[in-house]
Amino acid sequence: MLTKIFFISLLFTLILGCNSTKGNKSQQKQAISGVYGIDVSHHQGDINWKHVKHWNNHKVEFVYIKATEGATYLDKKYKRNFIEAKREGLKVGSYHYFRTTSTPHEQFINFIKHVDHQQQDLIPMIDLEENKSWSTDKYNKNLKVFLALVEEKYNRKPILYSTQRFYNTYLKNRYLSYYWNIGRYSSKQPYLLDENKWSMWQFSDTETVEGISKQVDVNMLSERMKVADLEL
Repeated sequence: MLTKIFFISLLFTLILGCNSTKGNKSQQKQAISGVYGIDVSHHQGDINWKHVKHWNNHKVEFVYIKATEGATYLDKKYKRNFIEAKREGLKVGSYHYFRTTSTPHEQFINFIKHVDHQQQDLIPMIDLEENKSWSTDKYNKNLKVFLALVEEKYNRKPILYSTQRFYNTYLKNRYLSYYWNIGRYSSKQPYLLDENKWSMWQFSDTETVEGISKQVDVNMLSERMKVADLEL
């Protein structure tokens, strides 16, 4: 039985053409795109941005930094991370974690209070992965209000982040004109249950990047996307 399992594992590795690294959540990414970026928050601790240059021998070409959450929360590392990442020449954007415990207007006020839109390199990203309080219809009604406020401020649509499961449960068929960053920690690409296509794929949350002592989310642009598409 052990011999059979070993043979199957070896065959799978050969088919994917990878070098058997931890699982491997980074398989087949190079065949799709060579453009990678990271997203960080206080969970990554104190980051030495002078050393944040590469992931797995690929250049880190952009970074999204958590700024706010809900109506009152400011990530305690946001300002430091933003200033130092910009200083090192990285393309930087900010993201807001959308919650169902406060109104869209309250959340928008919190976001623009702490995020200087004139200093951003990239369009904002809105993190959509929590719905503990609202029906699907109410969630999307409030989300559309929030997005309209952000779009008026930036004169651009933000990129939206969600996990594959949350997207297919609450968001499908509603936001086809937006760029999407889809979280699916797998060697398989995100699978969306509508006509939409992912623009960015968060394929792992356990990667190692020099200058960051804790594990990091790594994102890859689709082959049809460039960093310039995200720039303000």
